[in-house]
Amino acid sequence: MIGKATHDAWARADDKRLFVVARGTYSGSGRYNQHFLGDNYRTWQDLKNSITGVMNFNMFGIPMTGPNTCGSLGLNIDDELCGRWMQLATFFPLARQHIDASSVPNEIWRLNQT
Repeated sequence: MIGKATHDAWARADDKRLFVVARGTYSGSGRYNQHFLGDNYRTWQDLKNSITGVMNFNMFGIPMTGPNTCGSLGLNIDDELCGRWMQLATFFPLARQHIDASSVPNEIWRLNQT
């Protein structure tokens, strides 16, 4: 209900298209807010899990869903993994680049170019 309350408050304040991203959602809340899959690790397994996560939330009525690309937790960054995750994220409705405060930055321009 927090997503609905936020959506309604912004709708009263501004008539532009709203974009409210939430981590805690319920079935059908896609009408009011988008969903990100939560904090994930920089692993190939979490890359695979992001596919089923997005598909599941689409079935729950939340079409704008996506993971933290490249993983948001972990000190090591695997350039191959991050590059593949960004390629996969082009097919997701929502791609979010976010890291934990103690993680190594993983912006695309920081990846090894070789």
